[in-house]
Amino acid sequence: MAHPLTRSQPASSPDHALARAVLACPADAELTLEGPVTSLEDLLTGATLTDDDGTPELRCAVGSPLDQVGASGPRVLLRLCSGLGAPRSSDRDLRLLLGGVLRRTGVVSCACCPEVQRRLQVDLDLVVLTDREGLPRPRLDPAHFASPRHQLNRGYLQRAAEHLGHGHLTDLRTTAAAVARLHDVADVLGAGVARLTTTELELTWVTAQGGDHVVLPLARPARDPQDLGNLVADALAVAAR
Repeated sequence: MAHPLTRSQPASSPDHALARAVLACPADAELTLEGPVTSLEDLLTGATLTDDDGTPELRCAVGSPLDQVGASGPRVLLRLCSGLGAPRSSDRDLRLLLGGVLRRTGVVSCACCPEVQRRLQVDLDLVVLTDREGLPRPRLDPAHFASPRHQLNRGYLQRAAEHLGHGHLTDLRTTAAAVARLHDVADVLGAGVARLTTTELELTWVTAQGGDHVVLPLARPARDPQDLGNLVADALAVAAR
Protein backbone atom coordinates (compact mmCIF):
# COMPACT_ATOMS: atom_id res chain seq x y z
CA MET A 1 0.00 0.00 0.00
CA ALA A 2 1.39 3.40 -0.97
CA HIS A 3 1.50 6.11 1.67
CA PRO A 4 1.09 9.82 0.82
CA LEU A 5 3.83 10.94 3.21
CA THR A 6 7.02 10.34 1.27
CA ARG A 7 9.47 12.86 2.70
CA SER A 8 11.77 11.64 5.44
CA GLN A 9 13.19 13.40 8.47
CA PRO A 10 16.99 13.52 8.80
CA ALA A 11 18.62 11.15 11.26
CA SER A 12 19.33 14.02 13.65
CA SER A 13 15.67 15.05 13.86
CA PRO A 14 14.40 15.34 17.45
CA ASP A 15 11.15 13.81 16.21
CA HIS A 16 12.81 10.37 16.25
CA ALA A 17 13.37 10.60 20.01
CA LEU A 18 9.92 12.10 20.59
CA ALA A 19 8.21 9.39 18.57
CA ARG A 20 10.11 6.72 20.47
CA ALA A 21 8.95 8.32 23.72
CA VAL A 22 5.32 8.01 22.62
CA LEU A 23 5.84 4.31 21.87
CA ALA A 24 7.31 3.83 25.35
CA CYS A 25 4.54 5.82 27.06
CA PRO A 26 1.20 5.60 25.24
CA ALA A 27 -2.08 6.61 26.85
CA ASP A 28 -4.13 4.63 24.34
CA ALA A 29 -3.50 2.33 21.40
CA GLU A 30 -5.46 0.95 18.46
CA LEU A 31 -4.39 -1.80 16.07
CA THR A 32 -6.13 -2.30 12.73
CA LEU A 33 -5.52 -4.33 9.61
CA GLU A 34 -4.23 -2.16 6.81
CA GLY A 35 -6.63 -1.99 3.88
CA PRO A 36 -10.43 -2.33 3.70
CA VAL A 37 -12.30 -1.87 6.97
CA THR A 38 -13.20 -5.18 8.60
CA SER A 39 -15.69 -6.13 11.31
CA LEU A 40 -12.99 -7.44 13.64
CA GLU A 41 -13.28 -6.55 17.31
CA ASP A 42 -10.62 -4.43 18.96
CA LEU A 43 -7.54 -6.55 18.44
CA LEU A 44 -5.76 -5.12 21.48
CA THR A 45 -8.39 -6.21 24.01
CA GLY A 46 -6.53 -8.09 26.73
CA ALA A 47 -3.15 -7.47 25.09
CA THR A 48 -0.12 -5.54 26.35
CA LEU A 49 2.17 -3.30 24.31
CA THR A 50 5.83 -2.59 25.01
CA ASP A 51 8.78 -0.99 23.24
CA ASP A 52 11.34 -3.68 22.41
CA ASP A 53 14.31 -1.55 21.31
CA GLY A 54 12.17 0.46 18.92
CA THR A 55 10.01 -2.45 17.75
CA PRO A 56 6.42 -2.62 19.04
CA GLU A 57 5.97 -5.90 20.92
CA LEU A 58 2.53 -7.25 21.74
CA ARG A 59 1.61 -10.02 24.14
CA CYS A 60 -1.78 -11.71 24.14
CA ALA A 61 -3.45 -14.96 25.13
CA VAL A 62 -2.74 -17.89 22.84
CA GLY A 63 -5.77 -18.37 20.61
CA SER A 64 -7.03 -14.79 21.05
CA PRO A 65 -8.18 -12.78 17.99
CA LEU A 66 -4.82 -10.99 17.88
CA ASP A 67 -2.93 -14.29 18.00
CA GLN A 68 -5.05 -15.70 15.18
CA VAL A 69 -4.55 -12.61 13.02
CA GLY A 70 -0.80 -12.73 13.61
CA ALA A 71 -0.58 -16.24 12.20
CA SER A 72 -0.96 -14.95 8.63
CA GLY A 73 1.59 -12.13 8.95
CA PRO A 74 -0.70 -9.29 7.83
CA ARG A 75 0.14 -5.62 7.39
CA VAL A 76 -1.20 -3.60 10.30
CA LEU A 77 -1.45 -0.01 11.47
CA LEU A 78 -0.79 0.84 15.11
CA ARG A 79 -2.12 4.21 16.27
CA LEU A 80 -0.88 5.55 19.61
CA CYS A 81 -2.05 8.51 21.68
CA SER A 82 0.68 10.08 23.79
CA GLY A 83 0.79 9.52 27.53
CA LEU A 84 3.74 11.87 27.97
CA GLY A 85 3.69 14.61 30.57
CA ALA A 86 0.75 15.76 32.62
CA PRO A 87 -2.87 15.26 31.55
CA ARG A 88 -4.11 18.02 29.22
CA SER A 89 -0.53 19.15 28.50
CA SER A 90 0.58 19.78 24.93
CA ASP A 91 2.58 16.52 25.05
CA ARG A 92 -0.72 14.63 25.18
CA ASP A 93 -1.67 16.04 21.77
CA LEU A 94 0.96 13.91 20.04
CA ARG A 95 -0.11 10.96 17.92
CA LEU A 96 2.09 8.20 16.51
CA LEU A 97 1.20 6.09 13.48
CA LEU A 98 3.22 2.91 13.01
CA GLY A 99 2.83 0.54 10.09
CA GLY A 100 4.38 -2.79 9.20
CA VAL A 101 4.04 -6.54 9.17
CA LEU A 102 2.69 -8.28 12.28
CA ARG A 103 4.41 -11.57 13.01
CA ARG A 104 4.54 -14.11 15.78
CA THR A 105 7.88 -14.36 17.57
CA GLY A 106 7.19 -17.06 20.16
CA VAL A 107 5.44 -17.70 23.45
CA VAL A 108 6.27 -16.64 27.00
CA SER A 109 5.13 -17.74 30.45
CA CYS A 110 5.82 -16.64 34.00
CA ALA A 111 6.07 -18.41 37.33
CA CYS A 112 3.22 -16.41 38.87
CA CYS A 113 0.43 -17.78 36.63
CA PRO A 114 -0.20 -20.78 34.37
CA GLU A 115 -1.19 -18.70 31.33
CA VAL A 116 1.04 -18.88 28.26
CA GLN A 117 1.12 -15.72 26.17
CA ARG A 118 1.91 -15.21 22.52
CA ARG A 119 4.59 -12.69 21.59
CA LEU A 120 4.15 -10.71 18.39
CA GLN A 121 6.12 -7.86 16.86
CA VAL A 122 5.44 -5.28 14.18
CA ASP A 123 8.32 -5.04 11.69
CA LEU A 124 8.10 -1.33 10.97
CA ASP A 125 8.35 0.38 7.62
CA LEU A 126 6.14 3.38 8.47
CA VAL A 127 6.67 5.83 11.35
CA VAL A 128 4.73 9.11 11.36
CA LEU A 129 4.39 11.57 14.26
CA THR A 130 1.49 14.06 14.24
CA ASP A 131 -0.43 16.28 16.64
CA ARG A 132 -4.10 15.97 17.63
CA GLU A 133 -5.25 17.69 14.43
CA GLY A 134 -3.25 15.25 12.33
CA LEU A 135 -1.07 17.93 10.75
CA PRO A 136 1.37 16.07 8.49
CA ARG A 137 5.06 15.79 9.27
CA PRO A 138 7.77 14.06 7.26
CA ARG A 139 7.97 10.31 7.70
CA LEU A 140 10.58 9.09 10.16
CA ASP A 141 13.24 6.54 9.31
CA PRO A 142 12.41 3.28 11.16
CA ALA A 143 16.13 2.52 11.59
CA HIS A 144 16.82 5.85 13.29
CA PHE A 145 13.58 5.48 15.28
CA ALA A 146 14.95 2.19 16.66
CA SER A 147 18.43 3.57 17.38
CA PRO A 148 19.91 2.56 20.77
CA ARG A 149 20.52 6.25 21.46
CA HIS A 150 16.77 6.57 22.12
CA GLN A 151 16.57 3.79 24.73
CA LEU A 152 16.43 6.21 27.66
CA ASN A 153 13.79 8.43 26.09
CA ARG A 154 11.33 10.65 27.96
CA GLY A 155 8.59 8.08 27.79
CA TYR A 156 10.77 5.30 29.16
CA LEU A 157 11.96 7.52 32.01
CA GLN A 158 8.40 8.53 32.84
CA ARG A 159 7.22 4.92 32.95
CA ALA A 160 10.29 3.94 34.99
CA ALA A 161 9.49 6.65 37.55
CA GLU A 162 5.90 5.43 37.76
CA HIS A 163 7.11 1.85 38.20
CA LEU A 164 9.35 2.90 41.08
CA GLY A 165 6.38 4.48 42.83
CA HIS A 166 4.25 1.35 42.47
CA GLY A 167 6.74 -1.50 42.63
CA HIS A 168 9.41 -0.20 45.00
CA LEU A 169 7.41 1.77 47.53
CA THR A 170 9.12 0.17 50.52
CA ASP A 171 12.55 1.22 49.24
CA LEU A 172 11.33 4.76 48.58
CA ARG A 173 9.78 5.09 52.03
CA THR A 174 12.93 3.74 53.69
CA THR A 175 15.10 6.25 51.84
CA ALA A 176 12.69 9.09 52.58
CA ALA A 177 12.70 8.26 56.29
CA ALA A 178 16.50 8.32 56.35
CA VAL A 179 16.74 11.60 54.45
CA ALA A 180 14.11 13.21 56.69
CA ARG A 181 15.80 11.77 59.80
CA LEU A 182 12.64 10.02 60.95
CA HIS A 183 12.89 7.25 63.53
CA ASP A 184 10.14 5.11 62.03
CA VAL A 185 9.51 4.34 58.36
CA ALA A 186 5.81 4.20 59.24
CA ASP A 187 5.95 7.99 59.65
CA VAL A 188 6.32 8.22 55.87
CA LEU A 189 2.73 7.98 54.70
CA GLY A 190 3.57 7.89 51.02
CA ALA A 191 6.50 8.27 48.64
CA GLY A 192 7.14 8.48 44.93
CA VAL A 193 9.50 9.62 42.20
CA ALA A 194 8.42 12.95 40.75
CA ARG A 195 11.16 13.06 38.12
CA LEU A 196 13.75 10.67 36.75
CA THR A 197 16.54 11.50 34.31
CA THR A 198 19.73 9.75 33.26
CA THR A 199 21.63 11.66 35.96
CA GLU A 200 19.29 12.11 38.94
CA LEU A 201 15.93 11.34 40.52
CA GLU A 202 13.60 13.50 42.57
CA LEU A 203 12.21 11.62 45.55
CA THR A 204 9.02 12.99 47.14
CA TRP A 205 7.26 11.91 50.32
CA VAL A 206 4.44 12.83 52.67
CA THR A 207 4.32 12.74 56.47
CA ALA A 208 1.77 13.97 58.98
CA GLN A 209 3.58 17.32 58.86
CA GLY A 210 3.28 17.68 55.08
CA GLY A 211 5.22 16.92 51.93
CA ASP A 212 8.89 17.25 51.08
CA HIS A 213 11.36 16.22 48.39
CA VAL A 214 15.03 15.71 47.65
CA VAL A 215 17.05 15.35 44.45
CA LEU A 216 19.37 12.34 44.53
CA PRO A 217 22.21 12.36 41.97
CA LEU A 218 23.21 9.15 40.23
CA ALA A 219 26.86 8.15 40.44
CA ARG A 220 27.24 8.80 36.69
CA PRO A 221 25.02 9.21 33.64
CA ALA A 222 23.11 6.01 32.85
CA ARG A 223 24.05 4.26 29.61
CA ASP A 224 21.03 2.00 29.10
CA PRO A 225 17.90 0.80 30.95
CA GLN A 226 19.67 -1.89 32.97
CA ASP A 227 22.42 0.54 33.94
CA LEU A 228 19.80 3.08 34.97
CA GLY A 229 18.10 0.55 37.23
CA ASN A 230 21.36 -0.29 38.95
CA LEU A 231 22.30 3.37 39.43
CA VAL A 232 18.88 4.24 40.86
CA ALA A 233 19.07 1.33 43.31
CA ASP A 234 22.54 2.45 44.39
CA ALA A 235 21.43 6.08 44.83
CA LEU A 236 18.51 5.04 47.03
CA ALA A 237 20.72 2.73 49.08
CA VAL A 238 23.37 5.41 49.63
CA ALA A 239 20.78 7.98 50.71
CA ALA A 240 19.18 5.46 53.09
CA ARG A 241 22.41 4.91 55.07
